[in-house]
Amino acid sequence: MDEASPTNAIDYRRHPERYPLDGDDEIALSAQPYFSEVSAHWRYATAREAGESAAWLYEFYLRYREAGDFVGMDVVRRLLRLALRRARESEGNATAPAGHPTAAAIFSKTFRMVDRDPQYATMRERFIEQHGG
Repeated sequence: MDEASPTNAIDYRRHPERYPLDGDDEIALSAQPYFSEVSAHWRYATAREAGESAAWLYEFYLRYREAGDFVGMDVVRRLLRLALRRARESEGNATAPAGHPTAAAIFSKTFRMVDRDPQYATMRERFIEQHGG
């Protein structure tokens, strides 16, 4: 059976050394147990959903950071970037009502907060030192 299939998924919390740090953000969709923990809150079709989703994802990010769980932090970061990309694709040429952010704008702001977090950078460096890049 394929190692990446849901029935034989790698538990990255138990085996962080097996987490692929480089590569496609799509890995976040199969990164267990993290995706299972956050997937109910991962929505990007509308600005309202995006606002709620971005808030939940950021809360998960902070929890993982507090626990010193870099893989969880990185999965959330990747999910934010995927949601940003998908929101942009679904919005196409649509514009939000004046004074209201688009779903993509909401995810962009939250992604930047995570991506620029000095603790993320420090923990990423530590992860690479411990497990390789």
